[in-house]
Amino acid sequence: MGPRRRYKAGLLGAAIEKAHYGYQAEADAPVTNFWYAYWELAVAEEPELQMTMPLSKAAGAGFVVFHPAELPVQVALIHKLPRGRVDLQFAGWATRVAELHARVASYLDPNMEVTRASKAAAIRVRVPTLDTGRGFIEQIEAVRAGQQAARRLLRWYRNHWQL
Repeated sequence: MGPRRRYKAGLLGAAIEKAHYGYQAEADAPVTNFWYAYWELAVAEEPELQMTMPLSKAAGAGFVVFHPAELPVQVALIHKLPRGRVDLQFAGWATRVAELHARVASYLDPNMEVTRASKAAAIRVRVPTLDTGRGFIEQIEAVRAGQQAARRLLRWYRNHWQL
């Protein structure tokens, strides 16, 4: 086998291996450190959010999904760090945003809004944006604001979802 064939065979082998294992995110140390510090704060100050300990994170990782036991599978509580929002998302409700709004409008806190979030509808609270590539300590108050908003949405769900 000549060098050209060896190259083509190697390229084909690498493509097959990548297809077999799928996308493999490359860990980014500053982002992973930020996530770990975020998790430590959540465990210490907002344990009811039940954030799972993060493993290594890629550079673009920016959506923290909390896992409180009382939320059903189709409801997600997500802090979207780079977008500056915390969403209580209802999967499959994207076409029913108006219905959700009519159902909950009179129970929303003043800074909560009902909106579409991709294929879901969400009750949203706006919070400061976060950059996971920057230091955690310099953004700690913005982190706290996001985690507190997540706790408020969780408590709102507990008190009002059975409407």
